[in-house]
Amino acid sequence: MKKKAALALIVILMIAVLPVCAGNVFALSVWIAAAAMMVTNLLAVLRNRRQSAPFSPQSEIRNVHTLIIGDMIDPEITGTTTDFVQISAPGRSLQSCYEILRHTHSILDDKGGACVIFAVKEGNDEGFSVFDLPFFHTITIRKYGLGKLNRFRKFPALICPVRAILMALGAKSRNYRESSALPDEALSFCHERGYSLRIFLR
Repeated sequence: MKKKAALALIVILMIAVLPVCAGNVFALSVWIAAAAMMVTNLLAVLRNRRQSAPFSPQSEIRNVHTLIIGDMIDPEITGTTTDFVQISAPGRSLQSCYEILRHTHSILDDKGGACVIFAVKEGNDEGFSVFDLPFFHTITIRKYGLGKLNRFRKFPALICPVRAILMALGAKSRNYRESSALPDEALSFCHERGYSLRIFLR
């Protein structure tokens, strides 16, 4: 409630100072940039929050056939159009995808669920991002030393503006190819639980 009140106050202040900024090109430019950042941040946070909704204790979504984790893609390219849950963020790494899978796999049908991962190749990725954190337990955040990043989970536009813009726009990634070399740990994890696994990399 306090955060909502603070956000409302900021919006009111920005509206209040707009007439003052209108007569000054520099001030008006700063105002427009700040407003754009706020809108981008809000849209990115809301999109990520909607993706985490199926995993909340209040959600009744269970036993889905396919869980899609990774980059922003059109699910149709996997051949999946129904009975799936998608967790996507720009440039998501393979390590992050696997960690998210470990925390969210219980939503899958234990009688033949499927996991499809779209990730950036190791070496080209940027590890974990602020968009991964809502799917992690506190212990995982501590394990990987993500405490500092976690403090900015509500403000992605400040720490990863490009990713936040892509997230806000829902920009889809292309040029993915299915990998035949599946990581042993992820493959074993899925095999033990009766899930199939497909991984696409770019």
